[in-house]
Amino acid sequence: RRAVLEQLGALLDKVNNELEDPYQLYVCAPVSDAAVVGQLANQFESIKFGGTVRQEDLPARLKGSGINVFVESSDQAIRDFTRLSISTKVPEYLAAGRPVIAFGPEGQA
Repeated sequence: RRAVLEQLGALLDKVNNELEDPYQLYVCAPVSDAAVVGQLANQFESIKFGGTVRQEDLPARLKGSGINVFVESSDQAIRDFTRLSISTKVPEYLAAGRPVIAFGPEGQA
């Protein structure tokens, strides 16, 4: 997920140099990933740590976003387990009625 977020951060930073109202990517993550998101926020002006979201608060957070970005894990063990699946998060994101950009590893259904 980090590599995808780094690519998005670099792209947004580049685009934002030409905009008066820059795009911001708020990355929400569990406490266990907060340090990584903090590193990304330090590396890219366009990335902000959006905190940890409780499951019951997720629908409102998704509905309040301009665009929702979902990044599936590319970890090989997870890829082997999910290769014929669609993450349950994707329909959850779609149900918010906001545009969704979803990234997943090659070979995943």
